Amino acid sequence: MELRVAIQHENNKTGAAAELHDASDDVYYVLEGSATLVLGGKLDAPKEVEPGEWRSPKIVDGKTFEINKGDLVVVRRAARHTNAAPPTKSSP
Repeated sequence: MELRVAIQHENNKTGAAAELHDASDDVYYVLEGSATLVLGGKLDAPKEVEPGEWRSPKIVDGKTFEINKGDLVVVRRAARHTNAAPPTKSSP
């Protein structure tokens, strides 16, 4: 099993590429604010950017979810996903 850990801060991110990982899962934990994820559907014109790593400009027919501060989402390997909209700031 491949495990990768990444911590990222995204502010005003737009147009993120859709992804699919053949051999690794993604875990999202929202520390503050919110984001919109699109899961499932089909990758539009996918390209393998490195072995087992697929990217596409967008997802077609995916399901949209808003995730908020404190949410934990596990995206299993081979699941199509993208961060579809910029995160928002939560109110103090």
